[in-house]
Amino acid sequence: VITEPSVLVAEFSTAVQEQAQEQGQLRLLPNPTRDRLVVTSDVGTIEQVTILTPDGREVMRRSLRASTATLDVSSLNAGAYVLLARTIEGMLARERFIKH
Repeated sequence: VITEPSVLVAEFSTAVQEQAQEQGQLRLLPNPTRDRLVVTSDVGTIEQVTILTPDGREVMRRSLRASTATLDVSSLNAGAYVLLARTIEGMLARERFIKH
């Protein structure tokens, strides 16, 4: 008996929800990084920064009051991360970075 080939499509949630708010401009330098990550917002003062793993686990959260800040990421394991920054105006910016 010959059957047609089958296709399996699996989708996995990252637990990172899409935001309805407009996303602002965010720069992360250097990227990739080893120890320190400079976060710069072009749209306002950053109120809070959250770093997530690709599967959505939160590994760092910092409160800030600046448009530019330096984060110590030396304690993070090597890999890919998502940085979410919320401004005091309520805008959300998201950017990916790599930690060596």
